[in-house]
Amino acid sequence: MWYLKKPNILFACLGIVAALGVWTSTRIKGRQTTAEPLQVKLLNKTSALKIVDGREKGAYPQSTFEITLLNQSDKTVVAYTLSSGDGGLTSFGFLLAPGQYKTERFPLSNLERSPTDESIAYLQLSAVYLQDGTTEGENISVVRLKNWVLGLQEQAAISLNALQHASASQESDPERIAKLIEDKISSVPAPQNQDAKKLASERFAGRQHVKEKTSRELNEIRSGRNDATTRENLQRLITRFEELAGGRKDGNQ
Repeated sequence: MWYLKKPNILFACLGIVAALGVWTSTRIKGRQTTAEPLQVKLLNKTSALKIVDGREKGAYPQSTFEITLLNQSDKTVVAYTLSSGDGGLTSFGFLLAPGQYKTERFPLSNLERSPTDESIAYLQLSAVYLQDGTTEGENISVVRLKNWVLGLQEQAAISLNALQHASASQESDPERIAKLIEDKISSVPAPQNQDAKKLASERFAGRQHVKEKTSRELNEIRSGRNDATTRENLQRLITRFEELAGGRKDGNQ
């Protein structure tokens, strides 16, 4: 996917991972057909990430499944995909520095049961995208992951442009700064209907993830819930969105 310019700084500081902070425009699509207990089998189609642990937490069927990953490569993992069954896209997580661990959690009932054995679900680490633009994993999952990060970078570039615009204004009032940013973002026209139909769903999801992240950050600025000044918060967000944009700082779509 890419269309990326190599980031000059590590993505690990970004709590969005999980944002991812997960990748949390994340979703898992299940095909639950029975309330019987489920055995989860883990598969890994990458070498950069290692599955350290996977376990059920809580009582079925309200239980969650946790999977812990380790970046055992020497490069930052920008994004990775966990998938279950034939539904394709499930959960996009991202931003993992070399040697760093990440635990993903989701409802066990959302995993897709095997069509040949209803007591089993396969959870697969199916694709990974690295900081230098290289990818690993199953072809279709890699393509989808590339589309997701492309959408994420496109929208991050738009948000970054709005943040820089607000910073240049020298405004210090939290409400007015947030409004400046929102107005600047909304001034960027959405894709025309014909173009929108061509957008892969994963690319659209990547854009939506950044929109949601931006909205949460602006609410934080408005509320003043941390000790940093408004201008300091603004600079912090500029640094984060520079990382997210991956070098795409022009706001072009």
